[in-house]
Amino acid sequence: MDTRYESKEQILLNELIGLANRYGVLELDACPQLLKLMQALLEKVYRYAEMDVDVSALLAKHNRLSVDVLLLPMIDELFINQARQDEYQTLLTHLAEILQQYTLDDAFSVGFLVEIKQLLNNDLSIFN
Repeated sequence: MDTRYESKEQILLNELIGLANRYGVLELDACPQLLKLMQALLEKVYRYAEMDVDVSALLAKHNRLSVDVLLLPMIDELFINQARQDEYQTLLTHLAEILQQYTLDDAFSVGFLVEIKQLLNNDLSIFN
């Protein structure tokens, strides 16, 4: 995938998916709240991208412990027009609302929260 042809929206969402892939391949069993948070965020992202992805199966323990771990797929194409731009802003707001619903206090989860808020802060200033 050539990033020169990706929209800023696609780049941000793929960075979010990449972050989830990095944390998702690690042991999430000790952090069930983080697993729920990741699932809620990713389901919104894939719904927005109009991709049919079984997030719960990809984040499931049997996949994470498999020799051939299946990672969450990146978004290949994302057409953005003005109507989709409004939907994108709504998506960012929903993602921020989801993040605020979870209280995560273990170091592993806090690291994920810090990184994801930094990503979203580029397009959404509600975390200031």
